[in-house]
Amino acid sequence: MRYYVIINGVNSLTIEGLAIKTLPPISKPAMRNLREEIDGRDGDITTELGYGAYDKTLEIGLFGDYDINKIIAFFNSKGKIIFSDEPDKYYNFEIVDKIDYTKLVKFRAATINIHCQPFKYPVSEEPQEEEYEYVEATGTNVTLDNTSEAIFNKIDLLGNTSQTGTPTPSSPIPINVVSGDNTIDICGKNLLKFDNSQNKNKSNWSYTTETPGLIVCSKVSGGGSFYAVYETYVEENQQYTISVEDDTNRNLYCYKDVIWGTAVSDLTNKNINKTTSLTFTSSYTGKMIVGFFTSDATKTLTKPQIEKGTATTYEPYIGNSYPLYLGVEELFDKDNANILNAYFETSTPNLSSNDNARTLYIECSPNTTYTIEKLRSQQFNVGCTSTQPVIDTTIQKIENGTMGVYDGTTKASYTYTTNSTAKYLLVRYAYATQVDLNLMLSSIKIQKGNKINHASTQPIELCKIGTYQDYIYKDNGKWYLHKEIGKVVLNGSENWTQFTSATLTNTILCGTNVIDNIPRVEYTGLSNYFKNNPSSTWNVDIEALTISGIGIDTIRIRINKNVVSDASVLKTWLSTHNTIVYYVLETPTTTEITDTTLLEQLEAIKNAISYKGQTNISQTNNDMPFILNISALKEGSDHLVINNAGNIYAKPTMDIEGTGVVDIYLNDVQILEADLTETNNIVIDTESMEAYNPDTNALANRQVTGDYSKIKLEPGENDLRFSGDLSKATVTKYKRWL
Repeated sequence: MRYYVIINGVNSLTIEGLAIKTLPPISKPAMRNLREEIDGRDGDITTELGYGAYDKTLEIGLFGDYDINKIIAFFNSKGKIIFSDEPDKYYNFEIVDKIDYTKLVKFRAATINIHCQPFKYPVSEEPQEEEYEYVEATGTNVTLDNTSEAIFNKIDLLGNTSQTGTPTPSSPIPINVVSGDNTIDICGKNLLKFDNSQNKNKSNWSYTTETPGLIVCSKVSGGGSFYAVYETYVEENQQYTISVEDDTNRNLYCYKDVIWGTAVSDLTNKNINKTTSLTFTSSYTGKMIVGFFTSDATKTLTKPQIEKGTATTYEPYIGNSYPLYLGVEELFDKDNANILNAYFETSTPNLSSNDNARTLYIECSPNTTYTIEKLRSQQFNVGCTSTQPVIDTTIQKIENGTMGVYDGTTKASYTYTTNSTAKYLLVRYAYATQVDLNLMLSSIKIQKGNKINHASTQPIELCKIGTYQDYIYKDNGKWYLHKEIGKVVLNGSENWTQFTSATLTNTILCGTNVIDNIPRVEYTGLSNYFKNNPSSTWNVDIEALTISGIGIDTIRIRINKNVVSDASVLKTWLSTHNTIVYYVLETPTTTEITDTTLLEQLEAIKNAISYKGQTNISQTNNDMPFILNISALKEGSDHLVINNAGNIYAKPTMDIEGTGVVDIYLNDVQILEADLTETNNIVIDTESMEAYNPDTNALANRQVTGDYSKIKLEPGENDLRFSGDLSKATVTKYKRWL
C-alpha cells in the first residue's frame, strides 16, 4: 500500500508524480521543563511547563510526469495533516523550514520537516449535544415533579414579609422578615427525616439508635410499648400519605408537638400495615412528629414513608440540609442596659426589690421566640410584661431554669417564647454573692430565634412590600445583596413638625425628613404600631410630600385630632412606643457580600442537586422563610456525560444557547460563567481561550469569565453541567491523544 498524507482535505495520492517514501514514526512529544538549582540544596527543582511542539520528518520523491508547481503548492500550507498510518487522527501543523525543491528536482528525493503541535485529534467526531427542558416552582416550600438528578439551574433567594393582624397605637404587631438562621432542606419524595434533637431531655423515654433516620424508643412508665419516632415538615392544606411495609399492624400517631412524659392529643392516628396507609390533609405549616407504635419489641419497622399526595412505591429518604446564616441582631447592650436590683420567680411573680439579685429587661415582640445566654448561676428566670417593668410589676409567663453551679466560665442558654401581650422581656440573671456581676453582664446575649449565634455577621433582612422585593444573587463570580426595602425605627428624637391641611380638617399631618431615599411616589409601608389604611385613626404614609417646608423625602403620619393634639404629643408617644417602619427605596441599593461563612453557604445551595423523579424543598426559619424561585432539569433532559476516549486531557469547544447568565460546571466544580443577555448563542473555545458569536464571528470574550485552564476533560467520563436558562449545549473536540 502506498503511503500518503492528507493536508487540509487534499490527499497526496491525487498530486500527480508525488510519492511519500517514508512516514515519520509515531512518537510522544517531549514535556517542557524548567529546572532550577538552589545553592545549598542537592539536585534541582523541575517544573513542568507543558508538552512542546515537535517536528515530524517526511521523505518524498518524484516519479513520472510530475508538476513541481502543484507539489510546491501542496506543501506550502499549514492547518491539519493526516498520516496514512493514523488515518483516524489529525495534527495541527505548519511547515517552517525551507524546502530545497532544486534538490528534489535534481535527485528526485527530499526531506520535509512537518512542525506539529503536541496533540492529535479525531478526524471524525460525533458532536455531544443535549436540549434542556425545565420544571419550575415558586413559593416558600415547593415540590418539583419529573426532575433529573443534576445541579439546579436556578435557586433564587427572595425576600418575604408577613404581619398577622392589624396594628394599633395600643397594640403593636410584629413584622416578620427573612433574617437570622435559615435552613433549606432538599430531598426526594420520602419526607421522613431523622432529627437527633428528638433524643434530648426526654426523661420518660429510653432511646437506642437503630438505623439512620430511625429512633426506636421504649416507654419507661407503663413498659412494653415501642415506638419509632420521626420528624418531618408539613404544609397547611396539603395532602400527605403515611405508609409502611410491615406485616405487623402498627398504631400510627401524628403530633404537631410532643411534650414528652405528658399526655398529648394526636392530630390523627390509624392502625396501618403494608396493605393500608393513612392519607390526611395538614391543618398547619410546620414540623410534625410521627410515632409508629407496637407492643411487640421483637418487630422491626420496615420502610416507613411520608409523601405528598397518595401512596406510591417506597423510596428511602435521600436529602441534604443547607444552612444560611443571615446574621442575628444582638438585642442586649451591656453599655446601655436596663437593670433593676430586683427578684422574681414562679412562686414570687411580682418584681421584688432585692440588692442580691439583678433583673434586666429589653423591649420585645409578642408571641416571639428568644434565646438568652449567660454564665451559669443558681437561677435563670425569664418572664415578660405588657408594661415597662418597675418594682411590684407582675411578671407574666415566668419560666425557671436551674443552670447549675456558677463557675465563672461555663455558659448556658435558655429559649423562651413571649405571650400575646408581651412588650418587655425580663431576665433574672444573678442570685448569689459569689457571682461576678460585671463578668455576668459581659456574658449575656439575647437574640431572636431558638439558639444563640456567635458569628459576627452584620444582620441582613430580606423584605417584600407589594411587588418590591430584596434578594441575593450571584454575578461574575461574586455574590450581592440587592435591597429595595428600607427600614427605620422612630423613637421621638426625629425633627417632627406639625402641619395643617385645609382639605383634611380633622387631621394633623406630622412629617420628618430624617429618612433619605424614599420613593417620590406614594407607597404605603409596613409598621408595627400604625395601620396602613387611610380610614384608620392613625395612619403612616411614606411618600414625597409637596407641602412647602416639609421636603421631598418624608414620613407622614396622619392622626385624628381627637387622639393626638399636636406633634409634641406624638414625639412623647414615640419615645415609649418605638415604631419600626419598612418602606420602599426610591433607588435600590446593591452591595457585595463578603462574609466568608455566608459565601460558603450560598455556594453550597447554588450547587445543590435535584433528585430523579421528585424533589421537595422545605425551609425552617427563625423568622420568615425565603420565597424560593426554583428551576431544575426535567427528567429525560439530563446533564452531559462526555467520554474522552483519548490518552490525554481534552480542551473542548462548547456551543451554548439560552438566556441570562449560565454557569458551567465540570465534575461538579464551577469553572466558567457565560452571560447570554446580549446574544442567545456563544461558542467557547477552551483551547484557544476565546469566545465568539457564531452568527457574526464577533469576539465575545467579555461575556465569559472564569479560568479556561481548568476546563480539562480527562481520559474517561467527564460530567458537564450547566445552571441557568440554558436551552441547548453542543460539545466538540472532546477527545485528544499525545
